[in-house]
Amino acid sequence: MNAKQHFSIETHNCLQFEKNFEANDVKCVEKKNKDTKKCDFCEVKISNVLEITKCDMCSLIFCLNHRHPEGHKCKVLNEQESKRNVVEVKKRANKVVDAPKGTKGAKNEALAKRVAFMKLKQTAKGVASLPVEERVYFNVTFEENTKPFYLSKEWTIGKCVDWLANQFN
Repeated sequence: MNAKQHFSIETHNCLQFEKNFEANDVKCVEKKNKDTKKCDFCEVKISNVLEITKCDMCSLIFCLNHRHPEGHKCKVLNEQESKRNVVEVKKRANKVVDAPKGTKGAKNEALAKRVAFMKLKQTAKGVASLPVEERVYFNVTFEENTKPFYLSKEWTIGKCVDWLANQFN
């Protein structure tokens, strides 16, 4: 028998095929997907690679519903927020501690205000040519920088703002 005739099983009754076919029984086995992962938050199985995300902060694997740090209550994010809160509380506490102590009683309050105003007049800067009767004293705060100044009560608001802007640069 030549090779052309042996090409197809159906053209002749091939005995070799029947022997080989029975010896090599083919079993169909369903392929298991090894890439199946579980969401570390809700434990849902995820087989599609496009639906899997890894958190940049805690390096855990999540489904698309829990991909954001807030969505899976990320421990690293919570730790960072708590550290920020501690720093803010410390800053506020330092401001309270550094705040000047209040004086007690009406007499002491009035005296304290007069003393504070006298200190303001001593340290205030302004246009030296202004007469003392025309001066108005201020503590001006700009970008966490407070300086004492005096201005003329005859000046317009615009002129005052321009002059103060030049002083703070």
